[in-house]
Amino acid sequence: MKTVKWEKKFETGIPTIDRQHQQLFDLTGELIKATEEGKGRRIIVDVLKNLIHYTQTHFVDEERIMKEIHYPHYEIHKKEHENFIQEVLVSTKELIEGRSMPTLKLTNFLSQWLIEHVLIHDSQIGEFAHHSQVERK
Repeated sequence: MKTVKWEKKFETGIPTIDRQHQQLFDLTGELIKATEEGKGRRIIVDVLKNLIHYTQTHFVDEERIMKEIHYPHYEIHKKEHENFIQEVLVSTKELIEGRSMPTLKLTNFLSQWLIEHVLIHDSQIGEFAHHSQVERK
């Protein structure tokens, strides 16, 4: 699995969200690297827990911003966040209980979801925020 890297094309134009997305890309890359290098279960669980915690913090901030700008697709977007967290929590629980190790499936899911979510869904928030500001001027 090739690690995910932050690129300019992922920018939403909302500085808080962009900084947090960069961190999410870094944490996802760290998990992919730890998995590929066969790091121990404890190290991988720690990286995964950090990723989950930071993702939850980011989602709270992103959802707050969506509410502030009256983003019309807030509920749909929030549901995508909830589904993502649920999927990752299930995988983490299995890992902690010793039932599985992060596999190519998990790291592919994380990186694919992050890239698609940022490029498609989060970019729409940025576009809406930009157009809302332009209209108010």
